[in-house]
Amino acid sequence: ALRLQPSARIFTFGDSGARSAVAVDYTTDGRVSTIAIDVMGERARVELDAVGAHWAVNASLALLTAKLADVGVQEAAEALS
Repeated sequence: ALRLQPSARIFTFGDSGARSAVAVDYTTDGRVSTIAIDVMGERARVELDAVGAHWAVNASLALLTAKLADVGVQEAAEALS
C-alpha cells in the first residue's frame, strides 16, 4: 500500500505490540468481558455481554474507527458497552 500511496497514514489494531489501538487488558467472569483499550494514547474501558479474547481485538478496532471518524473514544466506549 505504501509503495502505491507513500503519503498514506497506516493504522493498526490488535492485542499486543505497538498499534494504533491495542487491547491492554481483558478479563471475563464467564458472562461479561471487560476490556481496557489504548487508542492512540487515550485509554477507555468497554464491557461486552460476550466472552472470548477475540472480542478485545474487535472492540479495539471499533474504538479506533470511531476516533478516526472524530467520535470521542470515551463516547464510543460507552456506546459499545
